[in-house]
Amino acid sequence: MIKPQFKHDCENCKFVGNIFSRIYKKKIESDLYLNCDISEFASKYIIRLSDDGSDYITTSNLAEYI
Repeated sequence: MIKPQFKHDCENCKFVGNIFSRIYKKKIESDLYLNCDISEFASKYIIRLSDDGSDYITTSNLAEYI
């Protein structure tokens, strides 16, 4: 079973899986979540980069980071 590597503080977001994201021209192992905020202006995805609460990216264009 695939499990998140990093702590995510929202229990309503849905963990999708582990990915390698392209951040700062490097491939970084990350956790991918579907954002629980489905409002018109919210980003669709959350890419969690570490356990640090502020270490994440939100995006609706996932292809930009994979």
